[in-house]
Amino acid sequence: MKNKVELKNSGGKIVPHSDFRVGTNTTIPSKKRRRIGTWNVRSLGICGKLENIKLEMKRHNIDILGMSEIKWPGQGDFWSDDFRVIFSGDDNKIAGVGIIMNKDMGKRVNTVIQYSSRIIAIKMDTKPVNTIIIQVYMPTTGHRDDEIEEMYEQIDEVIKISKGKDNMIIMGDWNAVAGDVKEQGISGTFGLGKRNQRGERLIEFCKEQNLVITNTLFSQPKRRRYTWTMPGGGTRYQIDYILVKKRYQNQVKQSKSFPGADIDSDHNLIIMESNLSLKKTENKQITRKKWYLDKLKDEEIRYNYSEGVNNKLKELQIKEQNEPYGINDDWEAPHSRKKKI
Repeated sequence: MKNKVELKNSGGKIVPHSDFRVGTNTTIPSKKRRRIGTWNVRSLGICGKLENIKLEMKRHNIDILGMSEIKWPGQGDFWSDDFRVIFSGDDNKIAGVGIIMNKDMGKRVNTVIQYSSRIIAIKMDTKPVNTIIIQVYMPTTGHRDDEIEEMYEQIDEVIKISKGKDNMIIMGDWNAVAGDVKEQGISGTFGLGKRNQRGERLIEFCKEQNLVITNTLFSQPKRRRYTWTMPGGGTRYQIDYILVKKRYQNQVKQSKSFPGADIDSDHNLIIMESNLSLKKTENKQITRKKWYLDKLKDEEIRYNYSEGVNNKLKELQIKEQNEPYGINDDWEAPHSRKKKI
């Protein structure tokens, strides 16, 4: 039996084994685990679409969600209720990528790279090392191979300006089929379909960057593997992936698609459960220096204090005369070297 999932402002798509069937409850994951997802949303220009995404994030307990094909123009960084939205759009309204986070995660972003309409990255305060999250939207099969190569070169550029020890998660719509054949140290046997040419390029990229494809590693039924349904024919493919550094593979506890989630897209939501630890946010208290003004009532103390202040002012005047200071001295120094994010 098929169950109809009806959500506000959604397409009301019909899927088997819905995650939100009437009379059932969504399983809440361990508080120690963070849920990171990616989704080709097929345009945020539709009225109510962002609200629908926020609803699905709450229902699936998603902390961070990367979005492809948002089709918003320009670039931005804003809060919508308790969600932070950072995006790098496309003025032609063809591509566009973004990242939306809950309040806890949104406060921990310390760096944003709005690289292009197909690549966006953020750096977060996590422990024991910082975490870089990159959301990508690769060109479709209708684009030339040299455009694909240019995209991989751009992703490489973003990776290079991060520190080697950083935890890194790269996710999105790769428009490639990695397939269900195991690639030692890269992918498992729980992919879907036969690897195509773009899939070969993705595997090559993973080898170059020491990455693993998480949503091919865990035993899943096929309905939990496919991420895109071809319009008309109904053929299912796995072309969206979440990649992590091999050295941090142990942080991944689960990674699969959720066909029951609905925002009127032909792509499925993918969620990775991760033991991502956050740095504690410290509220720094300002300690004010206490002045004992009553002591100035003593004539000798008042005289010594006055003399000390006058002598200090004279020293500063002499220093300024001998060593002229320009404001550009401190301005130019930070810009003379390239900082890593």
